[in-house]
Amino acid sequence: MPRPLWIGGARLMLPATLALALGACGSSAAGPHAPDFSVCANVDAGPYMAGTTVTSSAGAFAATLVSVSTKTANGATVEVPTVGQSTFTVSVTEADGSVWPALQIKAEKPYMPFHMHGSPNFPTVSGQGGGTYDVSEITFFMSGYWEVTLDLTATLPDGGATGAPATEPDGDAGDPAPQSGDGGAVTPPAVTTDKIVLPICIPA
Repeated sequence: MPRPLWIGGARLMLPATLALALGACGSSAAGPHAPDFSVCANVDAGPYMAGTTVTSSAGAFAATLVSVSTKTANGATVEVPTVGQSTFTVSVTEADGSVWPALQIKAEKPYMPFHMHGSPNFPTVSGQGGGTYDVSEITFFMSGYWEVTLDLTATLPDGGATGAPATEPDGDAGDPAPQSGDGGAVTPPAVTTDKIVLPICIPA
């Protein structure tokens, strides 16, 4: 049965088929070997598999890992997170599964909280449509527990705008501009911010 993990307040469900990930982990910078996930024992984080879902900090969104592709130091490409440069394909939806129509996502530098240092570069996020995003150029340069944080900015599609920009009805530049709901003023778009933290174990 699935194994629940609690990391940073988010519930992480790992499928029962963990053995598949153990066999598929492939190679790291040191070459092929049996992956050792004990480096993440302090957070109880094990193999990270496609289909794992993480809830955002505020609970409004959920991110599902669709697939991973990592180019290792020896030039091989494997379909799991390991030492090298990864691309994550992630589906981001509202908590009820619907796709937010106006969502912007930026990635922070991957961070190792126990080592108190991060990756040297910011990953690139590109939308693929339908709530799917590619997070590329994720650099994992050593084994251990990593966090890949996605910053979400959700804007209402119409922002509640009334139409025309605010104007001065009597032409007197000294009068204050109309406020929201007064004289046709435009209401600024409503913006909600949230974070999704993807907990990643890079095996030794």
